[in-house]
Amino acid sequence: MKEDYQKKLDEILERVSKKKKKQKLLLHACCGPCSSYVLEYLSKYFEITIYYYNPNIEPLEEFDKRVEELEKLVKTMPLQNKVEVVVEKEDPKVYHEAIKGHENDKEGGKRCYICYDLRMDKAASYAKKNKFDYFTTTLSISPYKNAGWLNEIGESLEKKYKIKYLYADFKKKNGYKRSIELSKEYNLYRQDYCGCAYSKKEAIERQKRKEIKDGVANIMSSRKSNDFKASYNDYNGFPFIKTVIVLFLLIVGIKIGFQYKDQIANFLTPSIAKPASQKIIEEEKHEIAQVNEYYFYGNHFNIKGTLETDGFDVNTIDLILVNDNDNYVYPLKYEVNSTGVVYYFSKELNGGIILDDIKVNDYNMYIRVMTSKKEVYYDLYNNTDYNTTTYYSMSKYNTKLLLQTDNNLLKLNVSNNTDTVYDIVIDPGHGGDDRGACLKKGYCEAENTLEMSKMLKTNLEKLGYKVYLTRETDKTLNRYGEDGRIALSYKAKGKYLFSIHMNSSSRPYTGYEIYAPYNINYDFIKNINNAIKKVGVVKPSNNKGFRITEGLYTRNFSDEDIEIVNSKCKDNPYTNISTETNYYFMIRETGGYMTGAYVDGREGNDGNSYRNSNVGLEAYIYEVGYVNKEDDYNKVMTSKEKYMEALAKSIHEELK
Repeated sequence: MKEDYQKKLDEILERVSKKKKKQKLLLHACCGPCSSYVLEYLSKYFEITIYYYNPNIEPLEEFDKRVEELEKLVKTMPLQNKVEVVVEKEDPKVYHEAIKGHENDKEGGKRCYICYDLRMDKAASYAKKNKFDYFTTTLSISPYKNAGWLNEIGESLEKKYKIKYLYADFKKKNGYKRSIELSKEYNLYRQDYCGCAYSKKEAIERQKRKEIKDGVANIMSSRKSNDFKASYNDYNGFPFIKTVIVLFLLIVGIKIGFQYKDQIANFLTPSIAKPASQKIIEEEKHEIAQVNEYYFYGNHFNIKGTLETDGFDVNTIDLILVNDNDNYVYPLKYEVNSTGVVYYFSKELNGGIILDDIKVNDYNMYIRVMTSKKEVYYDLYNNTDYNTTTYYSMSKYNTKLLLQTDNNLLKLNVSNNTDTVYDIVIDPGHGGDDRGACLKKGYCEAENTLEMSKMLKTNLEKLGYKVYLTRETDKTLNRYGEDGRIALSYKAKGKYLFSIHMNSSSRPYTGYEIYAPYNINYDFIKNINNAIKKVGVVKPSNNKGFRITEGLYTRNFSDEDIEIVNSKCKDNPYTNISTETNYYFMIRETGGYMTGAYVDGREGNDGNSYRNSNVGLEAYIYEVGYVNKEDDYNKVMTSKEKYMEALAKSIHEELK
């Protein structure tokens, strides 16, 4: 079972908080940005000494720059208890001697483990010698560091030096995200590599590949077609390659083109080549790729899993859909670690691929790994709880996609759709007995959200979309149950949901607010936000809480929110929320497990029966203005037609 290091940390901090004497912590740190959140989090529990011991960091200018930023942070950041910085300089030869024989390991492999152990051992020794109560490291805040390894090393050093280790995975509770926010707040220098010469080399190579890939991607696709959308049926071999290279050189520049000509060749060769035919693939010896997660969110498909490469170098990894007549190739992102390869389309919910335009047929699914010398094909072994998943394309394609498990392997069937489905769901907030917020009697949210939702529906239908309203009259809608807002939204089989509301607050807030889900690519909703902003009558809200950018917000549960919910629902087995769970009901509950859907206990047994769905709507809440502020209310009433038209057109611009 995977260790819950956050739970271990919570238990230790609870004990520490009860101590009469303030405990002393030695905190090994690599830089200011990684230390920022950890200091904010732990300074109320400990007197902290930051121990900067990093012989891996090169060159010397980089070492000194990080020390300077760390000391600047400690001087300027308000901390609850005393914090000091100890800098331990060491000849980089110590590091190079320790990792000898592992110079060519991939980042995240054995070389990194040795490096962690070297630095943490020195920290534990210093902590023991100087009589600290605990020691730990900031390293686990990075999503690129193996928290399991770090805590394993910490546990062994605790036994070796007889000093308590503070277990932690600081990236939890949005720690990494918070460190980025604090880095911006204190204007900290954020390095683009771990610190050693090898990680810097890999960072440079990644940047080169990114420049090359971005240049080609600008030619091959656009945001409207999809992040990685590509059908290779229309490619015609070498003439197409020459065209791509010429266009690429024009975009990126002749200089860069010649500088990276070898990398360009390596990138193009596997990426635009058609996969082998179904017959040839069947004749190949197949490996097995584990599928640990797959889902549809909005109209994007994502898949995540692991595979083993038996040590060969990886150039590219693709998902392939193929039959005797057609084939489709979708490039995957991947990360290599000590145990193999982790593959995925995106780490963002709506960052996967669009499968809507695939031809009607049955498809086998494979992962193809391209090396410098060969192709290796992997069958997709389904490790998830979802044996069958149904997704309906946008209505202009009118297809039904069925992902099925055959002998534990994933297959895809695409057929013409004969079911009644919709593209977009519009949810008019409140209704019936629930009037929502009011300016005064007769000037309430419920009737206005219905009117505006109908306007939006009419505008979208003129643009060719099939649109469903959760309510078409002024009636009361339950949240849960088969006739509730959530079930109605799911039954419509929509891909996108817009919930129309009017805000209310006793604070001096005015203006519109758009609420978006957590962990998404914001491009889609940012463009919609910009279109609404251009109308100009109702300004973006002056509320700064949870704001991503002007007019656009994301709100998750806070620790305080979680305590309140759990106190009300302590007997409910489906309440499992964290600070990464979406706070607002219509966003959270319509996105299935991907957005943290749960049953909060107030609806009895008629809860969200779709809470575990791996098909979810990409949902947004549009608070058009503050209904209890007369000036805001009047502006909304005089410009609602303009806003609903702008919203419809901006949605169309993103989806067409």
